[in-house]
Amino acid sequence: MLEETCRIERLARPAGATDLHDLALLLIDAVDSGAAVSFLPPLTPERAGDWWRRTLAASDVRAIFLVARDRNGIAGSVQMHPAWAPNQPHRGDIAKLLVHRRCRRTGLGTRLMLEVEDQARRGGFTLLTLDAKRGGAAEALYRRLGWTVAGTIPEYALDADGTPHDTVIFYKRLDREGRLQDDDSGGGSRGSSHPQEGLSASNASSPAAPEAGRGGTRNQRRQSVLYSAVLRYFIPESTATVTTV
Repeated sequence: MLEETCRIERLARPAGATDLHDLALLLIDAVDSGAAVSFLPPLTPERAGDWWRRTLAASDVRAIFLVARDRNGIAGSVQMHPAWAPNQPHRGDIAKLLVHRRCRRTGLGTRLMLEVEDQARRGGFTLLTLDAKRGGAAEALYRRLGWTVAGTIPEYALDADGTPHDTVIFYKRLDREGRLQDDDSGGGSRGSSHPQEGLSASNASSPAAPEAGRGGTRNQRRQSVLYSAVLRYFIPESTATVTTV
């Protein structure tokens, strides 16, 4: 039934007034339901709409904005932003996976994620990163979809009641044919609930990123992924494209 009533498509830019209105309501619904999506309640329609306008206007031309539409308007969305760094043309950040409460537990979140991964792959991206609130529904979804845990940052953001929560850093490697690349290593597994020890926010204060060249170990490469993912939250150039799912 969902396939018939909710279609996924790429959002045209610049977005029209109706789409901006629907996107603002979608973000407000996520905030009001307790989702960890950067904002705290109460979120006004004006502020939500302004955030969408600024995000769409500032995004890279290769950015992907997907929306899911039903008879009531936009019921879900997800974004992929190319990494800002010149030496990371292959990497993209997944952000703001939102599903309206009227369409939750229908598989729409899975459909949105699979579609954005496929479009990113076809756009030439081979590495995707994202973060999610530890213990939340989004974390469970990403684990089911084969994303690899790189590490956890403690007390990264606040819940509506002011309680801090941890965030989990994920990544997924894609090849040109859309298959998940083999990423086995002796210290962990894809979607493992026990990430490598020592991978935390403290890595962001390191004077240099861990080496991840051909001579580095798998563990070093995994640390480098986490280092890059953590560092992007503190670089001004990435501010417009990095959000918490």
